[in-house]
Amino acid sequence: MSQTDMYAPCPCGSGQKYKFCCYQKRQSGASSLKSARFWAGLSAHAAAEYDVLVARDGERFLKAVDLNRDAMRQMQRSEFEKAIPVFRKAVALSKDYYSPANNLAVCLYAVGKLAEAVRVQRKSLEDSDFKNPFGLANLATLLYFEGEETEARDCLEQARTLEPPSGDACVKVCEVLARFRRHRDLLDYVDASRYAGEMGVCFYSGVAAANLGDIDRAERDLRKVNIGYHKADKARDYLDLLRRGGRPNTVRGDWPYLETYELCPRAIIDQMTSKKNSQIWLKRPIAVDVCELMMNDLPNESKDSVELLCMISHPASVDLLKVIVNGRFGPDVIRIDAVQELQKRGVLNADEPVALFVDGEVREVKLTGCQLNSDFQFVDPLPPEWEEVYFASVEEAHGPDPDWAFVESSCRRVMEAFPEHHSARFNYCAALRNQNREDEAEPILWDLVKRAPDYLFARAALVQLLVDQDRLKEAGKLIDTTPEVKETHPAAMVAWLLAQSEYHDVSGDEDIADEMLLQALEIDPDNPRANQLCEDYGLPAPRKRGKRKR
Repeated sequence: MSQTDMYAPCPCGSGQKYKFCCYQKRQSGASSLKSARFWAGLSAHAAAEYDVLVARDGERFLKAVDLNRDAMRQMQRSEFEKAIPVFRKAVALSKDYYSPANNLAVCLYAVGKLAEAVRVQRKSLEDSDFKNPFGLANLATLLYFEGEETEARDCLEQARTLEPPSGDACVKVCEVLARFRRHRDLLDYVDASRYAGEMGVCFYSGVAAANLGDIDRAERDLRKVNIGYHKADKARDYLDLLRRGGRPNTVRGDWPYLETYELCPRAIIDQMTSKKNSQIWLKRPIAVDVCELMMNDLPNESKDSVELLCMISHPASVDLLKVIVNGRFGPDVIRIDAVQELQKRGVLNADEPVALFVDGEVREVKLTGCQLNSDFQFVDPLPPEWEEVYFASVEEAHGPDPDWAFVESSCRRVMEAFPEHHSARFNYCAALRNQNREDEAEPILWDLVKRAPDYLFARAALVQLLVDQDRLKEAGKLIDTTPEVKETHPAAMVAWLLAQSEYHDVSGDEDIADEMLLQALEIDPDNPRANQLCEDYGLPAPRKRGKRKR
């Protein structure tokens, strides 16, 4: 009701005529009402239902309008914590005036108080007699973050069937449709709205059109996004790509609507990555969306995002891993990681080769079914005083000019105190070999392979020793009798692959040698030994056949 008949019953329910009831109250407070009406113009809902809201709540409504105005200024400056108590007061004054509740829920969400934001938005939708498409769309977002996907979609369906009272409400519904990648529904919604020409709406319709391949519509709508609007730079970037016939460099090859900060507040990202709350978030689809946008933001540094993606249990993580495997986005290592994770989950067969884009071309690659884990421990931690002795030997071994006698002595002490410490035994052998004492090292390595069949460092060192002594038959048997290793450290897998590569190269199986070497490089592109072998083999240039000089 935007206009009230002067002689009709007053909307406040007093039983009096409107002229002799709330109209008189309105006239007596003309100055404050004029001010309130001016600020009510900031809210299309308040402007459209002004008379009814004044009749129902009188000065309480007017005070709520003023409070909402003040808090919105703080909200626009990202002062969410300051705005929250002011919005609370506004909400308490007028239940039918839903704008403060919408804004309060947005602020609570921005500071990471998701459960409270859901309660506030639900209560406002239940209490107010007026249709609130912004509130429904906002609740859809909040529920999606909580993992309540079905209810979130139901709220979105309700929101898009309502006529938005303002361009802001229309943009909000478009934003949520964009989150769900409902490009066609978004365009249909905009085309049915009277706000199709507004800048914010045009941005969303332009990006939706680009995702649907309607280039003319995309360019037309994005041109309406003027400088000064917060999405103007992205609109300009997209227009430039469209005119050149290009596409964004994204995981899916699509046109994203949202920046990372728009997709998910910093406070919630912090919760996702905290030890206390991470397990909760790793079950929700929003975590997958965040990983995807982080990869889009830094394509060449996307390995960390893929590692996080591999920790997420929501089914959407499998879908995105498949997209990574089948695409060409980012460095080769993320496709390797994605394949291994899908093998671990049983989605891909570890015994079958996978068509992967690696080294600039698509080729069949057969990866081990072994899960690589950078935190994998081969043995239990040593007591602190012995840990210090052991790591001093490791640091020395990896120094520029190692004192191998010191490494030998330190590792022997650890071995004698802890006979089952495989790493100390292996490094002891390395010290012996670097002092040309292979005869002493070999029996220890054989014993270590027998004791710990899945300790690939020892197996790799023994294969190398046998190859160096031209004992290829023994080396081949050792390789063939290696058991399936379910999980190991990436460095151990690289050492094992390189040892096999050298064996196959010397045996004349150069294609297999190449494949093993390339797999090692995919795991650790900066490995010095792998890069030296790559140079020796003449990769990626065509190889010269025959044995290489070592």
